[in-house]
Amino acid sequence: MTDALSDSASNGWRETPCPVCAEVSWGPADPVFRAGDSEPFPVQACTVCGLRRLGALLDPAAASRYYGVGYYAQEKARSDFRTRVKQILEGTGEWLPDALRTFISISLVPRAPHAGARLLDVGCGSGNLMVRARTLGWDVVGTELSDVTAAVARARGLSVLTGCWEEQLQPRSFDLIVLNHVIEHVANPRNLLETLAEALAVRGQIHIGLPDFGCVQSRLFGGAWWANLPPEHVWFFEKRHVAALIKAAGLKPLEWRDLNRVAAQLRPAIWRHQWAVWRASGGHALGFASRLGACLAAAALPRIDAAIPQARGVSTMYTVVCARA
Repeated sequence: MTDALSDSASNGWRETPCPVCAEVSWGPADPVFRAGDSEPFPVQACTVCGLRRLGALLDPAAASRYYGVGYYAQEKARSDFRTRVKQILEGTGEWLPDALRTFISISLVPRAPHAGARLLDVGCGSGNLMVRARTLGWDVVGTELSDVTAAVARARGLSVLTGCWEEQLQPRSFDLIVLNHVIEHVANPRNLLETLAEALAVRGQIHIGLPDFGCVQSRLFGGAWWANLPPEHVWFFEKRHVAALIKAAGLKPLEWRDLNRVAAQLRPAIWRHQWAVWRASGGHALGFASRLGACLAAAALPRIDAAIPQARGVSTMYTVVCARA
């Protein structure tokens, strides 16, 4: 719904440099669709590195339409069972095979390395990850843009920063910083990562989880891929872009963790959402069935090495573990 977007000239979005290559050279790209919206959302691509972004930012006046009570209610509705499963997996320690761990989630929290270790959850929502981390020995702090959602987390006894929370961070103060589905939402992801790198302890880690906009499904469905999620998603990063972004922010990748490639296909809710977006884009049953079959067939192909950031794999989600360069 393009009336939810602000004027790109008035807020300086048109002149905003690419966070990956720092160039200000944007050209038109194929639009993206959203279930329930009849009009596509415009997209631009950096003419230098190819990173795609939304053609305009979400108008703050329309933010509640997308980030309102319903947005966070989705997390609450599905949180109890998934939180329990994740707690069981996290409590098993390191002996559980990675294949099983990544079948469930790419955002499992490790045990605190020492007493007093601090974890920052950026975009903490109602605090599910913080609750799990607290049971693993972490001193937890979260950040949240929504005051309503922050209040829910605080009611669970959690510490949550709001407002200009970046200014409240102390240098070298966190042993683990988690950004699950955050950098694709913010207007300036490079500035955010640079700020968090300063707040990271000398031997600390940053875990960045996001969709892979270069994966097989994304390329098959294009603008009608369910994970595009405009206008909440501002950036459509491929792995090669993320690798360059974290380097530019003063970080280095330690590990790339893909969601299990079979688990990435076998979630009915995702395919229901995919069908809805496909219909919104004007697609029909025959085309959807053929693309669905291609995705499922791709799941049976030999896995593309996830250690290669440029790899175009089958998995739809991944986490990159980073440290200070």
